[in-house]
Amino acid sequence: MNLKNNGNIIIWRFLEINDNILHLEGKDDFWMPKETYFFYCKFGNKTIFPKYYIYSGYDYITMYGLVEKGRVVIFDIPIENTNEQSFKFFISYLNNNFEIFPSLGSFTHIPNVKEGYYSNGDYIIKNIERRLVIYRYNQSLENSFEKHYCMFLKNITNDTIIKLRNKNKNFLTFNKNNKQIWIINDRQDVAGDNGEYFFRYLINKNPKDIDFYFTIKKESIDYKRLKILGNILDLGSIKYLEIFLQSDKIISSVSDNWVTNPFGDEQKYIKDLFHFELIFIQNGIIKDDLSNFLNRINKNFDLLLSSSRKEYKSFLSSQYGYSKNNVILSGLPRFDNLIENTHKISKEKLILITPTWRNFIRGTRDLITYKSIYSDNFKSTKFYKFYNDFINDEKLQKNMKKFNYTGILCLHPYFSEQSKDFFTNKYFSISGKCNFQELLPKASLFITDYSSIFFDFSYLKKPIIYSQFDIGEYRRYHYPKGYFDYIKDGFGPVCYDIECTVKEVIKEMNNNCILKKNYIRRIQRFFSFLDQNNNDRIFNGIIEHYKGNMKKLEGKENLFFLPLIISFLFITKKNINAIKKYF
Repeated sequence: MNLKNNGNIIIWRFLEINDNILHLEGKDDFWMPKETYFFYCKFGNKTIFPKYYIYSGYDYITMYGLVEKGRVVIFDIPIENTNEQSFKFFISYLNNNFEIFPSLGSFTHIPNVKEGYYSNGDYIIKNIERRLVIYRYNQSLENSFEKHYCMFLKNITNDTIIKLRNKNKNFLTFNKNNKQIWIINDRQDVAGDNGEYFFRYLINKNPKDIDFYFTIKKESIDYKRLKILGNILDLGSIKYLEIFLQSDKIISSVSDNWVTNPFGDEQKYIKDLFHFELIFIQNGIIKDDLSNFLNRINKNFDLLLSSSRKEYKSFLSSQYGYSKNNVILSGLPRFDNLIENTHKISKEKLILITPTWRNFIRGTRDLITYKSIYSDNFKSTKFYKFYNDFINDEKLQKNMKKFNYTGILCLHPYFSEQSKDFFTNKYFSISGKCNFQELLPKASLFITDYSSIFFDFSYLKKPIIYSQFDIGEYRRYHYPKGYFDYIKDGFGPVCYDIECTVKEVIKEMNNNCILKKNYIRRIQRFFSFLDQNNNDRIFNGIIEHYKGNMKKLEGKENLFFLPLIISFLFITKKNINAIKKYF
């Protein structure tokens, strides 16, 4: 078996140095049964064995059944008091020992190219001949490494990367004001979510020790709307890239990759300069099981928000892998503005229908720009048929006329280009872009399938109807069920077809859309806060979280999963003899 040239047996996801300890977390990608092998590290005359943690997100199903590959390898290696220290990693498979050369993953900071290095001010780390080498920090040494690295970059990439590196180095050298730099955003070309409302909060608060910016594409309508506020950055500009490299915090309501990587493929040449902490302020309360892609090993949020005890506890589960040091119980920024708007906007006899998107309805969005694109196949979906039939239901329209109601069907942004497919009438209008901060205070009744916007509506204590006509497909192909049970925890009746939905809407109109007491009690039990202090809690939580040495402590406390196996339990006398024989 030739393992020497295989760099994917372990893929490092995290590499940190705290208190003279090199902390490594990597995906175990070896293809043999995990009972037949183990890993270890050698440096000098010492041998270190790792811990192992199970993570089911890496498992996959084949025609032969479940393949359990969900194991994370964790090394904590002491750094000796020397100027230079090299580390070698090995696998022991069936008593045969081979040196392996782990790959560098996305959160390791070290450019995985020739001459790449990473400096954290105390140490400099390089990957030399595919082995990790750590040096005690020395300014002259860093200058030498940077010179050779830029000479290498000059031959393989454009001058922009080198210019950005030089400007960033100068900024770190000559910046004397010690202000934190925060970058805030919503979607690439649409604002109006938690990012914008937290940004507006910061404008009013005006913290003296923070420079904060909101980023959005210049061609966006919202860019023009927000520009008057100041500190608005064009997402595609060089200035944005410069400030991105200087930023201490990226605060985002979305989790897309562009948020943490505006450089595309050229990130690999400059990721050593990234030093921001990633704060996820969400685009809605998370109720379904999104752990498959929002887990720590995939997104690595330093901090994320929650609005209820149930949501808070879900993030602390082994599926997500976050610790109490990563999650704050605060509420969402836009809730404050929502309450404010209820004092300014009068309630109307308006029915708001807001279905969410479907991952299994293909072709309605560009996978690179995330913009909606028109799909000819959309009209053949159950989704289209249900909502088109619903808004054109004769019985519903008859009662809307009787009670003097109108309605709006708000399509998800990923479906916005499909608005032309629906048959409109004098009772319902169709919109691919809805301003929920204005519509939610105005509406009397909210109808959705699974969209988390219903939490915003329930924050205002108004009635909701859930219409889940494709619950089986949704759970199978979109998001699995999380902690929230619509029957037990929901804030309104649950329907599974048009007939039931129409019936419940008529009942609500007949009752003047007054929320029933049992649903009020559920809302009060669910939310930890029902006030206008969400932004205060978020700001104070961010500041408190990063006081002193909290970030350093996190590296020790935030080991990803519940421990299942300690490495030395695998090390039998026979294994140890095999290692000695090899050396």
